[in-house]
Amino acid sequence: MNAKEFLILNRPEQGLEIHIGVDVTDYRTDWHFHEEWQLVQVLSGARVFEWRSGSLVVSAGQTLVIPPRYVHRGGGGRASFHMFYVAPVGDVKTSVQACTSPRRFRLLTGVSPRAYRVHVRLLEARRRLSRGHRLSEISAELGFADQSHFGRQFKRAFGLTPGEFVHRTV
Repeated sequence: MNAKEFLILNRPEQGLEIHIGVDVTDYRTDWHFHEEWQLVQVLSGARVFEWRSGSLVVSAGQTLVIPPRYVHRGGGGRASFHMFYVAPVGDVKTSVQACTSPRRFRLLTGVSPRAYRVHVRLLEARRRLSRGHRLSEISAELGFADQSHFGRQFKRAFGLTPGEFVHRTV
């Protein structure tokens, strides 16, 4: 497995984060979602995206748009692509939020309510890291056992350690 990102441009005041030149080989993400709209523009190769109801192969020259809070995962072969995360305008309401049964929640999303809550905390951590907050403060304030636990969870969700994310954020 090889995954590297060349540059992350972060413009929180504009509600925009751009990952430029992401290059992956046989790298599969775990089930996750984003609070923002995610646009994936495949430059070369192909990438498979999966969600609860099926999957789609996105090839060179194609762009995939994933709505906020839409649980998905990506994987497959070798691909280079750009990813754009655009903050939604207004409050996003989904059927996931209205779901009361943990079993029904898992059927709709493919993840447990606990995994969903952890990912919400990780999204908040990513936002705080991009705004210059200290790692120790973030892990404590967001309820992680310690910085090591936070770092492992962050890398599993985003493919980068918190330090790598900060280093690549411009």
